Parts: sequence; structure tokens; C-alpha cells
Amino acid sequence: DFSSSNSTLSVIQGTSVTTSYAVKATLLSGTTQPISFFISGLPAGITASFSPLLCKPPCTTQLTVNALPQTPLGTYAVIIGGVGGGLIRTLNLPLAVNPPADSTPPTISGVLVSDITTNSATFTWTTSEPATSQVEYGRDTTYGIATPLDTSPTITHGVALSGLSDGSLYNFRARSKDPSGNEAVSINFSFQTIALPDSISPAEITTLTITNPTDTS
Repeated sequence: DFSSSNSTLSVIQGTSVTTSYAVKATLLSGTTQPISFFISGLPAGITASFSPLLCKPPCTTQLTVNALPQTPLGTYAVIIGGVGGGLIRTLNLPLAVNPPADSTPPTISGVLVSDITTNSATFTWTTSEPATSQVEYGRDTTYGIATPLDTSPTITHGVALSGLSDGSLYNFRARSKDPSGNEAVSINFSFQTIALPDSISPAEITTLTITNPTDTS
């Protein structure tokens, strides 16, 4: 009879990663004879091998599975078996072909600042995949202040900012992180808040001096 160290076989698509599993052959009765291992039901792009290919129970062989980039995603029913002494024994297992881990950060584009007032502004941008939203800002490119992180994944981002100083130049950049933890940071942008109207009267005139008076001026 046969048993596997795993109830499910799994490989990663597109990485050509070698994954190994232990398959154990057990003698149930009679005399031990060499058996030859085989596997069937593999999808296109999957190859498998046993090491050793032959053994005499009780023994363990290592099943190695290789996934190529073109392997279709999905779960497949595969059969692991052994032939020996005129008998065939099999073990049915699912083989899962999983997508590779996401290592690509989102792309940030269309960064805009709008609704600029004396003390507030609104920032918008888009990302190539759903991601979080945050803006770093400050009076220079060291920034120093960040808005609260919006963890809701979205491709259209909007962040409103308040509490700014009037008539001041600010630098800012957008930050977005996808569900896999890959973060993108935009280039630096700048804007200036609207200055408040001048409400201060001129200083009081305290000294008036007339120089070089004439008959006409």
C-alpha cells in the first residue's frame, strides 16, 4: 500500500520551483518484491520524478514536481502508483497549481491636487491595482507629516488635507501599498495655499517732514 507525507500536492506556477514529497510503500502481506513508482494525470507544464524509482517495501521514495511558466492554474486529480509482483496499487491526490507570489508594486499615476484654499487641499491619484492610500507632506522634501493610512484597497484614491498655513508652499507625495505588501511612492509634487487678504492697516504716521518748500510745491 502507499501513503504520502502530504494530503495535497501543490506547486507554484511560472517559477520552475522543485517541490518534493515523501511517498511511503508498505508491505501488507506476502514476501517483499521490488516495486516501480509512477504518476499520472499531470497537467501540461508539470513534470514529476521519483527517487528512487524502484524500491522494496517497506521503503520511501521522494516525489519531485516541477512547474513550468505555462502550467495552467487549478487543482488536478493525480494518481500515484506502484507496480510490483504482478500487482498495482494507487493513491489518489489533488495537485494544486498556485499563482506565484505578487512582488510587483502598484503603479501610481494621475496625481493631482485640487480644491486648494487658505488652509486645505485635496489630493487624488490612481493605481494599477487596488491599494491603500496615504499622503506625506511638509514644507520641504523631507515631508515629516503623513495623513492617516486608509487601508481600504482601491484604484481611485482621494485624500483631503486641512490645518495648513495660508500662503505657504508645500511638498507632497502619494503612497499606496497592494494587498501583498508591495508599496509604491510617487515623485514629489508641490502646491501653494491661498494667502489671506491683508487686513492690517499701515502703521500710524508719526512724523511728517516737508523739505525744500517753494511757492508752488
